[in-house]
Amino acid sequence: MIESGLKVTAQKDIDDFLIKLDGTPNKGELGANAILSVSIAVAEAAAVEKGVPLYQHLAELAGVKPPYVLPTPAFNVINGGSHAGNKLAFQEFMLLPVGASTFTEAMKIGTETYHTLKKVISAKYGIDGQYQLYVRVTESPNPCI
Repeated sequence: MIESGLKVTAQKDIDDFLIKLDGTPNKGELGANAILSVSIAVAEAAAVEKGVPLYQHLAELAGVKPPYVLPTPAFNVINGGSHAGNKLAFQEFMLLPVGASTFTEAMKIGTETYHTLKKVISAKYGIDGQYQLYVRVTESPNPCI
């Protein structure tokens, strides 16, 4: 990579170089995880080189102009499905505080709701923690949410 002479700020060129170096259609030689790891490390190094935060560097790579807006955080509040070891029909119940005016407010809404839901589930089902919610197949966790 060093011998290629590519600048650390040339993300696309470096990513293309890694894919070409791998030489397979599915990244099977170097491995997709290894290629991704190097790509992320390059992005972080480029942000340092430019003296900007990583999010700003990534936004610039994507052609996003300021002001930069953080996405709405998503909270996985109840797990279901076979991987959770219960009989809930849905795999995940997600909470998205879309009414918040700032990221900080969204995090506050999400965490307060998360902890309140934990108390409701504990009181209703006598268990500690919403991740291990066991309900009958015919019962829905929606009344808790």
